[in-house]
Formats: sequence, C-alpha cells, structure tokens
Amino acid sequence: MGITYSDPDTDTDADIADIAALTPSTGDMLYWEGSSPRYSTTASQTFGRSLLNTADAGDVRTLVLPQFYLDDFYSTTWEAALNAANTAAAAAGGGIIYAHGREEYAFTGYPSALSAGVYVFGIPNYTRFKMPTTGGTLIRWTGGAVGSTKTLSGNVSAGDETIGVTSGSDIAAGDFLRLARTEPSLSLGVPTQLFRVEAKPSANSITVANRAKFATATSDTYTLVELTMINGGGLYGVIFDGSACTGATCIGCEGQYLNGGYFDHIGGENMSGSDPTASNSAGVLHLYDCWDTRGLNDIWAYKSGAGSTTDIQFRRMGPTQYGQIHSEQATGFGPGWYDCADQQDIGSIYSLQAAQRAGKVQCTNAVIGRIVVDKGGNTGFAFTEGTVADVGLVEYTAANAPDTFSVVSLVRASNVVTMTLSVDPLWGTGRSVVVAGAVSGDDMNGTVTVTRVSSLVYTYADTGANESATGTITATAQAQPSLWLNDESCRVTIQTARFWGVTNAGGDISSGSTDTLRIDAMYTQNGFTPTFAGTATTGNQRLVRELNGIPQTIGFATSTYFTVRDYAASSGQTGYSIVVVDSGSTLRQGYVNLNSAGNMLVQAPSTKNLYLYGANTYVQNHLLAETDAASDIGATAGTRFRDLHISRTFRAGGRDIVDAQGYNVIKTETAANIAAVGNAINTTGKAAGRTVYDTTNNRIMIASGSAAADPWYIADGSASVTPS
Repeated sequence: MGITYSDPDTDTDADIADIAALTPSTGDMLYWEGSSPRYSTTASQTFGRSLLNTADAGDVRTLVLPQFYLDDFYSTTWEAALNAANTAAAAAGGGIIYAHGREEYAFTGYPSALSAGVYVFGIPNYTRFKMPTTGGTLIRWTGGAVGSTKTLSGNVSAGDETIGVTSGSDIAAGDFLRLARTEPSLSLGVPTQLFRVEAKPSANSITVANRAKFATATSDTYTLVELTMINGGGLYGVIFDGSACTGATCIGCEGQYLNGGYFDHIGGENMSGSDPTASNSAGVLHLYDCWDTRGLNDIWAYKSGAGSTTDIQFRRMGPTQYGQIHSEQATGFGPGWYDCADQQDIGSIYSLQAAQRAGKVQCTNAVIGRIVVDKGGNTGFAFTEGTVADVGLVEYTAANAPDTFSVVSLVRASNVVTMTLSVDPLWGTGRSVVVAGAVSGDDMNGTVTVTRVSSLVYTYADTGANESATGTITATAQAQPSLWLNDESCRVTIQTARFWGVTNAGGDISSGSTDTLRIDAMYTQNGFTPTFAGTATTGNQRLVRELNGIPQTIGFATSTYFTVRDYAASSGQTGYSIVVVDSGSTLRQGYVNLNSAGNMLVQAPSTKNLYLYGANTYVQNHLLAETDAASDIGATAGTRFRDLHISRTFRAGGRDIVDAQGYNVIKTETAANIAAVGNAINTTGKAAGRTVYDTTNNRIMIASGSAAADPWYIADGSASVTPS
C-alpha cells in the first residue's frame, strides 16, 4: 500500500532518517516529491530520481510504490490479470506490476488502458508478451484528453516565455497546452509545440517552462488547446512478439498525453499486422504528446512496422533524451521523430535493411550522436519539414541498391496493368518501379508508379489494348538517396559522414534549394562515388569541408552536381578526383588529381575550360596542365604560377601563349590593324608593355599605354605608330 509521508525535520531534504521512518520492506520502490518550482508536485512524475540528499525549498514527502505481481492475478487470461493488477495498483495511488513469473505471457485479447502512476516491469531480454491474433494495442496509457480551445490575446515571438491567452481562468501552473500553427511554406520548421505552464502572472497570462520555438500571430491559422495529461506510467524490460497477430493494427506499447513516462529496455519483433506494407498502424513503441519522458535508453524493433508506419515512433514530444534506438529489417518505415519542437537528444539510431525508408527526423532542434544505416529500401535517412539537426556521425554500411523481382503475370485491362509477383517485394503504393522484359502488342515496359493491391499484386496505369504479356519479366524498384533533405528549409550539419557501397541511380545525397547541408568530413570507399542529386543550390548550402582526409572548401554553383571519384589511370595517376558535372554526366570544369609522383594534375576535357579563381591564388609544386587545341586555362588577377610545367600548348583568351616545347607564342597582327584606333588590338586588353608581332613589316611592336590611341613603339625604339 502506498504511504505518503511528510518530512518531520526541518532540513528540507529526503535523508536516510526520513526514509527509515517509513519502515520500507526489501525491494520497495521509493519516490520523493517537493514543492520546489523545479519539479511538479504530482505523484509519480519524478519517479526514478535520487532520494538521498536532494535539497528542496519546500515540504519533502516520500512515497513507497507498492508492488504487484502479474502472476498473482491470473485466473483465465493474461489480459484479465493485467486489468485486475492495474485496478489494484490504481487504488493504491500507483505502483509497479512485475511480470517476473515466466518467460512468455500469451495474451488472447487486449487489456484496458493502464492508470496513472502504474508501471509494468519485466526482465530485460527475457520477459515476452505474445500479441493476440487480432489487431490492437497491448500496453497503453491513453486516458488523457484534449481540453478546451484557447485563443492568443497577443502575438508570440520565437523565444517568448510569456504567452497571453483569452479565457485562461481555468489554466493553472503544471497544466499543459499544445500550440499548432498551419504553415504551408514550412519556413518556420515544425509548427507544433507542447508547453508546460510554469506560472500564471495574471488571469490571462501564462509563463511556460520551455520558450516558444516559433512565432505565431493572432491572425494566423492555429489551434491552442489545453491537454489533460496522465501523470506517471511506463514500461521496462519487455519484448513484444507479434508473430500471431494478423490484424490491421499490431502495437506493443503506446503512450499519449503522458507526463512523466518511463520507458527502457523495450523490444519487439514481427509487430507488423496482417499486411506489412499497408498504410496501417503497427510497431513496437509509439509515444505522442509526452512530457518529461524518462529512461528511453534501449528501444529496439525487428521485422516490425507497416506501410508508411514506423516500427518505433515519437510525435510531438517535449524535451526528451534517448539512448539507443535500434531497428532491423523494418517491414515498413524505420524509426521516426515527428513534429518535435523542443530539443530531442538522441544518442544512437541504427536502422538496418528497412523495407522502406530507413528513418526520419522532423524536429526543429535535434542533436544526434550517431546514425547508422544499412540499405534503406526506399530512401536511407530523411530530414524533412524544416528540421534543424546536428549529427555527430552518419554511416552507410551499404547504399540503397535496386531490388529486382520476377513477375509471374502481367495483364492489361481497361488501361490498367495488373502485375503479379512471385514474392512480396514489400513495396508501398507510390513506389517507382521499372518493368522490363515484357513482350506484348502494346508495350507494357517502362518506369511506372505502382499501387499496392495485396502482398503479391500491384497495378499501374498504362494505355493499350487488353492483353497479357509474355517473356521473362522483371520489376525493379529504383534506389533512392541514402541521405535525403526534402527541400523544406532543412538545416543539417554532419560532423563525419562515411559512405560505403555502390552509387544510387537517384543520387546518394539529395537536398533541395531551400535546404542547407554541411558535412565537415566525408569518407568514401575506394571505387565508390557519392553523388548529389535534387535541386541544385548555391554558395555554401552544400558544403564538404574535408574529403578523405584532404581539406576542402567546395561550394555548389547553380545547376551543378558534385562527385567524388577514386581515380587510377593507366598513366600512373593515383589519388582522388574532384569532378563537377551537370545533369549527372557532362563535365563542366575538369577535375583535379595527384599523379604517382605526388604532383597535382589539372586536366580539362575537349572544348571545356579550367579556371583558377581569386586574387593571390598560388599554384606551385609542378602543376601539370594538359589541354587540347580547343581548351583554355584561365586565371583571375593575382594568380601566381611557380615552377609551371606545360605538357601541351598553353592557351589563354582563346590563343596559344606557350607552345608544347615551352617557347612563348606572341600575338600577331597586320600593320593596318595596329594603326587602326578602333581595332580590337587597341580596344581590348591593351596595356603598357603588351607585345604584338607586325606581320606586314616583320617587327615586334610594344604598347606604351592602355588607351586605344597610345603609340606602339618598335622594339628597338627607332620609330613608333600612333593609332588613328
């Protein structure tokens, strides 16, 4: 039975003497709460905090959480046993239900939602909750509700901690509000935020514990509602087994409107419902509108999720810290964070071989230690809708490879083709697929967008006669980018990125014109070429600071793509090349490489130009410049060449400057043109000291100035020619 105990001494802390006065039994769970503004005085909210020497400005109380054993309540079914244990725990003001009596608890139905302050504890990596055959959610806290709608009495600016509301008489300290603004442009990032009311300075003014993350005006389209939260509840040390679940919904644990939740060492496998790619709800753990969530340290999922549903999902969370989130072979999407405005501190995200997208973050303030992806089935990892994220390490152990499947039959009727496959490809509706090998009167091959009908059957639009195709037919899903920013004002900084594997047809990294992506250090495997795709950006919106240990400062000009390529030609050149192309194929500005002797080799292809930009640019240490007769090497003012070796004719401004033997090549002109003040020799590029060879009189002429009418002197000074 729970015991509430007021501290009898005056030291205002929960000390050993205070706890001893409770005469707790071995194994009792102790909890303290106080009136300090730092902590809410709601029972069970601060479960798990240290009891000893915890100073508090007000009265300190200690609670012994009662213990209940699930096996003690069993009569006919485990769902009935859990309901009975929950009733007993709720009557005691909260408690822990231990599932320690056996390895497997096979549920035949779904229990009711758990009460506030009730926790379920199993044994990590041992206790298994087997899901019923029908769909549903097994462990849940959903008793909270959306209350009355409020109206802003004044505009809110980002960073505000005081918000004015009308009809706020029923709001008190400790209450929660949810503000959601409709923002079609998504320029504000994620426009949804939970607020905890810290104080109430006046009847219609509230001070929130977390500052506003985006601006909202009274004229905006928004909703501001009061939330009734469930105080306390959580799950520890349980594995969900959904292998028998054939329903459309198969969720292990769900918490919504939960204040002070505790979730740790939770796993699940085969939590995918009847159709692993239908747009249904399935997964191991889903948390929504939660605040002060604790112990999110080890959450994993295996062969779980469905369609566009993640196997592990967090939505509209308050400030939260996560340890390791691990997803393997997700049958839908991998882990996802959605509409989180407050800071999400995530230690590690692992997503291995997901059927569709490997994972997604949609948060305005995400700090992620490590993201590891092994072949996402759709895209790799996505940052969307104004996400602002700082990531320590992103590692792709294998890029997204196209998946090819055999087609059993291909039949067109009424301009719709029905495609039946030999095995379930786990494609969702809207996937881009290449159909090949079909023999028919009206061609059924090509790149199509499919609609999923069942696990083996897909359809796509195709105009033509009603007929069946023959031949060896295949269907291949096109690979998508391993790292994806979806052109919605995302700002992502990655300290280190490692890409191992093969190049994707759609580009290994995709970002849009409104996104900003910075990678401080990128490492690639020999022979692997990561490419940028998507709408090109300018300036530093795409930036790689270091490539394979070599410092870089590489911006991206409009309509260009960037490629890093391991290069080893028969001529003995070695090292890495930096290649700039457009449309993924046409070389625009050449490439830079190191040859076997360690010299820098700058090469430009036929009809293309290679330029060196910036004042005081130094090019030295045996620069080898190779061009053809139609190519130029150019440099802006201030560029300096030192120890320059030319292997072919050196051209500038469309003409030869130095020939392949190293001799200077002087510009030639007729005497009539030299004497004509309007001729290009006098109007373009003329400068004091410029030389030209007079082919009419077989003599060298030197300009005395830059003006068109400035005289040309014969090299020996014997005479001059003044243009007129």
